[in-house]
Amino acid sequence: MWHAKPLFFLILGIVAEHLCLVRYATLSAATHGLLPLNFTALAAATLLLLLLSALLRRRRRVAGVAVLLAIFSIGMLTMERQSHSLRYSHTTHRYYEQPQEGGVTAKITAHAATVRERLLQEYKGYGLDGEAFAIVAAMTLGDRSGVTQELREVYNVTGGAHVFALSGLHLSIIFMLLTLLMPTFRHPKLSLAIPLTLVWAYVLLVGPHASVLRAAIMMTLYGVGRILARYSRPVDVIAAAAMLILIVKPHWLFDAGFQMSFLAVLSICMLYNGIFRTLYNLIKYRSLNHDRYAELLLQDPMVENKEPWPTRLLRFVVGLFSVSLAAQIGVAPLVAFYFHRFSCYFWITNFFVSPAAILIIGLSLLLLIASLLLPSALAGVTGAIAWGLKWTVTLQNMLLEWIANLPCASIEDIHISTLQLLMIYIFIAATVLLVRRMYNVYLCEKVCEVNKNE
Repeated sequence: MWHAKPLFFLILGIVAEHLCLVRYATLSAATHGLLPLNFTALAAATLLLLLLSALLRRRRRVAGVAVLLAIFSIGMLTMERQSHSLRYSHTTHRYYEQPQEGGVTAKITAHAATVRERLLQEYKGYGLDGEAFAIVAAMTLGDRSGVTQELREVYNVTGGAHVFALSGLHLSIIFMLLTLLMPTFRHPKLSLAIPLTLVWAYVLLVGPHASVLRAAIMMTLYGVGRILARYSRPVDVIAAAAMLILIVKPHWLFDAGFQMSFLAVLSICMLYNGIFRTLYNLIKYRSLNHDRYAELLLQDPMVENKEPWPTRLLRFVVGLFSVSLAAQIGVAPLVAFYFHRFSCYFWITNFFVSPAAILIIGLSLLLLIASLLLPSALAGVTGAIAWGLKWTVTLQNMLLEWIANLPCASIEDIHISTLQLLMIYIFIAATVLLVRRMYNVYLCEKVCEVNKNE
């Protein structure tokens, strides 16, 4: 769907940034220390990127990455900050927009705030309080006002703070639950369109933050591709989502949440398969001799066959670790750059946090549905759901506090410059390319040996 026209999307990205430049004409360079560009420099950058895209047009995967980098590059050159309506926080490294008075947007925001408050009162009515209420409110409705500084520090030290930011994990869980709960229609397109509509209603409810908006757009693009029976490369979907977001919110280019959200997903798309294949094969075939192991490496572990439950459990555990490691490779340098720390036990944290997030969001949705549909005679059912939700959150907090108290849980006071950050990402990219090339050469040699033996 998207991969066939990388040049088309690059041009759209350039046009989008030009529109943003016109819309946000009163930009300030004080926050980021960037020099404003004149028309000649902007035109030269545009022509250079067009030439780069033309040279890469036959390499669709590389061109997809070039689309994303081009949008970011032009944004870095042209977008800085709209000083009269934005507030930049040097603590969280994020932009906060001043609420607009009047208009449709203000009415939708006010109505969403009213609905959120009613849902929060529903949580309190079923006995959720303290840290349990704060975590459930943050993970389901994006309300982090009840999260104390001590609890926030525990999540930051352990690397589990990403559960506070509504993102692809949360929307994927909600989309999956909606798909399971809704009846199956005769038309598959309708079965896909209704959950997507409800997902966007949820985005309006919690507010269009960078991570949740990115996830909703990517999910919608994927759904449109399914409806049109077209295949979409994940990298190109990421590029299209970035382009659409930057049309409306160009200042998010300098937002830490926006940068980490896209880098995490991009890193997962680029690295997950390789990490999973390597770890899965190493663990499953570790007891075999070298020749037999090399032969089994040629099989694709990403294709699920009918396997016993221990193998499925191994696949699940390795998958969790692979996702966590892939995301951490992309995000860790930015976390060190902005927040000056590195969480050493992130891989342990995500073994608990990811399954717990599925339980918390699922139980919260069931609790709200039960409170609306079940009669008062079945109040014990909703009470049991609320009890399970409360103890799931409590157990998650206890486990994270234990991880936070482990020796060397976090490396603090890391200070790197922008140039060092760029060099780190260049080193990561070069290492990944080198490992892939060495692995492919190794597999080619083993393929030749197997063919000779046959």
